Amino acid sequence: MNAFFDPTVLSHLVQIGAGGVASKLEINHTFWLQTFFFIVCWYILSQYLFPPVKDVLLKRQKMIEQAYQELKRYEMEGQELEQSYHDKIHEARVDAQRIHKESRNEASSQERSIIEEARTEATKTLNQREVQAKQQRDALRETLTADAEKLGSEIAGKILGRSL
Repeated sequence: MNAFFDPTVLSHLVQIGAGGVASKLEINHTFWLQTFFFIVCWYILSQYLFPPVKDVLLKRQKMIEQAYQELKRYEMEGQELEQSYHDKIHEARVDAQRIHKESRNEASSQERSIIEEARTEATKTLNQREVQAKQQRDALRETLTADAEKLGSEIAGKILGRSL
C-alpha cells in the first residue's frame, strides 16, 4: 500500500499541522554539526571549485566580448566596403556618362566635318561640271553656228544656183 494514502500517516500529518508534538524545532547538536559541515564544505568549494569555475566563466565572458568586438569591427569594415563599392559605382557611372558625352560630341563634330567636306566637294564638283557644260555648250554653239552658216551658204547657193 502507498504510504501517502495510509490513514495513520495522514492523521500524523494533521497533528503536526495542528500544533502537535512535531511542530517544535529544537536546536541541538545536529544543527551545530550540520552548520559546521556546511561551513567546511563552503570553504573547500570556495578554495578548489569556485575559482576554476569563475576563471572559466571569466574566460568565456572575455571570448564573448572579443567576438562581439570582432563582429563590430567586421560590421564597420563591411559598411566601409559597401560605401566604397557605392562610391566606385557612382564614379564609374559618372565616368561612363562623361565618356558617352565626349564620344557623342566627337561623333557630332566628325559628322559636321564630313558633311561640310562633302558639301564643299559637291559644290566644287558641281561648279566644275557647270564650267565644263558651259565650255561644251559654247564649243557646240560655235560649231553649230559655223555649220549653220556653212549650211545656209550651201542652201542659198543651191537655190540661187551658184556658190557663195
